[in-house]
Amino acid sequence: MRYEIKSIGMWPFIKVSFFFNLVVGFIFGLLYALFAGFIMTIMSRFSEFQPGGFDFDLEPLPIGIMLVVLPILFAIMGAVFYTIIGVVLVFIYNLIARLVGGYELDLQLVAAGAPPMPGGQPLTGYTGAPSYVPPPATGPPPQSTPPQVPPPPPPGSDDQRPDEGRKG
Repeated sequence: MRYEIKSIGMWPFIKVSFFFNLVVGFIFGLLYALFAGFIMTIMSRFSEFQPGGFDFDLEPLPIGIMLVVLPILFAIMGAVFYTIIGVVLVFIYNLIARLVGGYELDLQLVAAGAPPMPGGQPLTGYTGAPSYVPPPATGPPPQSTPPQVPPPPPPGSDDQRPDEGRKG
């Protein structure tokens, strides 16, 4: 099966990209705060021992403030900045896809329990049973016919009940 991505919806992309970049920005901000706090602490200690070294008169930010401020700052700035970049790229992709066509994907349905394809090439001669068998096609329900009841015998025939015996 061949599929083509003709366009990417802008609003779904914005929602997913903003949330993803918010989470990733928060994680990177947290890691950066830990790393920067550690480096700043080390550098403030080494400057005292170096003769003629740089004089750091600035007091480093407490690591607690950095652990709160930097993840929030990285999350908001990363989400906004990278989402704007993504929107521009999606807009450019949609323009180019309209002119020359989009990405083409070649997808293949693989049965459950099928051996993996070596090198991504389709297997030839595989006769495994598929895991999904579609239900048989059903049309409109058959019309029910009323049960066949034999017609009553005509009056005066021999077919009378035994308790209605003949007189005489």
